[in-house]
Amino acid sequence: MVLGRLKQFVELWRLYSNIDDQNFPPNARWLLIAGQGMEQDIELGGSPILATHTLQKRLWDKCFGAIVISATLTALNQFNRFNTHSGVPRESEYLRILSPFDFQNNGLLVVPNIENEPNHFEQHTAEIVKYLNKNVNTAKGSLLLGLASFAEGVDLPGDYLTCIFIVKIPFSVPDNPVETTLAE
Repeated sequence: MVLGRLKQFVELWRLYSNIDDQNFPPNARWLLIAGQGMEQDIELGGSPILATHTLQKRLWDKCFGAIVISATLTALNQFNRFNTHSGVPRESEYLRILSPFDFQNNGLLVVPNIENEPNHFEQHTAEIVKYLNKNVNTAKGSLLLGLASFAEGVDLPGDYLTCIFIVKIPFSVPDNPVETTLAE
C-alpha cells in the first residue's frame, strides 16, 4: 500500500515537472486548499484530460481490429469527437447505422415543471416521487430511472420498457479541473 502511494506521488511530481507533449491533449493540474487556519491542507492534483494516449499505448496499438458499438459515437453525424477522445488511429474505418426505432411516432419527451433544483435534494426527490405517483401507471410496462450510470446504456426490447424517467442529466461539474482544461 505504501509503495503504491509512493508511485502515485512520483507520477504526480512528474506530471507537474514535465512539459506536456504537444502531440497529445494537455494534462490538467490543480491545487486545492482545504480546511481553515492551522488545519489547512494543500492538495495537488493532476490528470490527463483525455484517455487518448493511454488507450493508444495499451489498447489500439496492441489490437489487430476492434468493433466499437454505441448510440453515442457520433456527434453531428461525424466520428470526429469519438476519434479525438478515444485515440483511435486516424486511418480507422467507421460505419454509422441508423436506429430502426421510429422515435417520432413512438417516443414522447415530457419535461415536467419541477420547482425544486436537484441541489435541494430532499425537496427535489419528494417532488419527483409525487410526479411519478401521479403520472406514471406502473401497471403498464416498466419504468427505468436514469441515473449517472444511465450513460452506459441498456437495451430492453419490446414492451419490457415503456417509460424512462431521467431525474438529472449526468453532466460534469463545470468547475471540474479536467473539464476546464478540456474547454480551453
